[in-house]
Amino acid sequence: MEEGPNQKPSYEIGDEPTTNGHRNTETKGNDEEKTSNSTVRLDLVFTHLSVFGTAKTSNTQETVASVLELPFRRLFRIERKQPKRQILHNIQGLIKSGELVAVLGKPGSGCSTFLKTVAGQLNGLELGENAVINFSGIAQDQMRHHFRGEIKYNPERESHFPHLTVGQTLRFAAALCAPHDSLVNLSRSEFAGNRVSDIMRTYELGHTEHTKVGDEFIRGVSGGERKKVSIAEMALSECAISCWDQSTRGLDSSSAIRFIRSLTHSAKQGLSHIVSLYQASDAVLCEFDKVIVLYEGRLVFFGSPLRAGQYFEDMGWTRPPRQPLGDFLMAVTNFQERNAKDGYSGRVPRTAEEFENQWQRSEDFRTLQLDISEHQAEVASSEPSSNLEKLFRAKKSPQTLYGSPYLTNTPTQIKYCTIRMMQRLWKDKASTLTSTSFFTSLQAFDGPPLTSSPSSCFATSSHWSCPRSSGQSAHPQKRYHKHLS
Repeated sequence: MEEGPNQKPSYEIGDEPTTNGHRNTETKGNDEEKTSNSTVRLDLVFTHLSVFGTAKTSNTQETVASVLELPFRRLFRIERKQPKRQILHNIQGLIKSGELVAVLGKPGSGCSTFLKTVAGQLNGLELGENAVINFSGIAQDQMRHHFRGEIKYNPERESHFPHLTVGQTLRFAAALCAPHDSLVNLSRSEFAGNRVSDIMRTYELGHTEHTKVGDEFIRGVSGGERKKVSIAEMALSECAISCWDQSTRGLDSSSAIRFIRSLTHSAKQGLSHIVSLYQASDAVLCEFDKVIVLYEGRLVFFGSPLRAGQYFEDMGWTRPPRQPLGDFLMAVTNFQERNAKDGYSGRVPRTAEEFENQWQRSEDFRTLQLDISEHQAEVASSEPSSNLEKLFRAKKSPQTLYGSPYLTNTPTQIKYCTIRMMQRLWKDKASTLTSTSFFTSLQAFDGPPLTSSPSSCFATSSHWSCPRSSGQSAHPQKRYHKHLS
């Protein structure tokens, strides 16, 4: 269909528009090759992954004995043992670079905990003693200290500065995540502007560029558009492994498919994505290379999505006609929705432990174990840390300190953070002027009595005075009544 003179050109995922609005097909291959050479690729391996959650201290009821013990615990720095709850049980898997992985499970199955653990967000979480997580042979602790920006986690709930506009939010992220090897012929601001224009066109956010992000109390973009802002901000980083926690929640079906296809396009460049889903249509789930099915924190399947449906059907569960594959995989872990085939009611597993034992006895599990062993042997014969360091140094600014996990140096960070602070103050004029006026008036009324004076002087209701210098009575009470009269 031809475009009219007033119509905006449409783009698909992966298109590269030029200044005249048409796709540039001549340089696409060279650009992809250049991006591919500078992209950090990481393979994720996790074995014996057990995660424990610690209960909060506020949930513990204090007693008379615990109150009396409090001074001694603080004096000798004795911490009270908090009750632990095991969330994940002995999970194993292999995710290679460029793969798109879906994590399925009903609420409470540990999907969010799994994503947080992989991304290193261990606040309130504790790994088991035998848990192993490495990225192409690099331990997780080393990744968190030196290559933190290559593994990121996108939470389910958005967290933005509500007074900033969508364009300001994305330009800040694009400027600080700009790789140094891409700033050869462009300044950082120009690179950020081009990247933001492309990403806003991809996620259909162009009409919200000058609109506040907003939140529950400040009017801004809609909830679905705010979710797109979070997705776009995450996509600007182009990290090696991205963990998306329910990122399709709040999006319509077309936007969800468009988001997953954008992940598929970036996966072709060597980036890996792990996405947790509660509801997934066949069009969405078929875009994934692998699927992880969790049941009460236990791994019950790891492999291809199509193989997952056949695996549970061979186990003895009935898949109703026209039921989406994602709904079937979720229903298997819910005793209220699953139905066994005729003659299999006493042979199929029922509890999460039985599902886990069935999985560990399957041929798919043995294939997974073999793939993990081969990958570990391949990584042991190479030097992944030095190779990753070379790629990461190419992306970092030359003035950045050695060993810093950030791409930009400290002066650049201060510059853009200062600009963002000024933007926040300017966009929130009411609060800024109110607080400024209040403290100014408070200083005007209370400032004069607080000026410096001799130490022997005392304050009255109107001014500071010194009895010796003024010749007045040194008795404060008599002087006070004399002043009032």
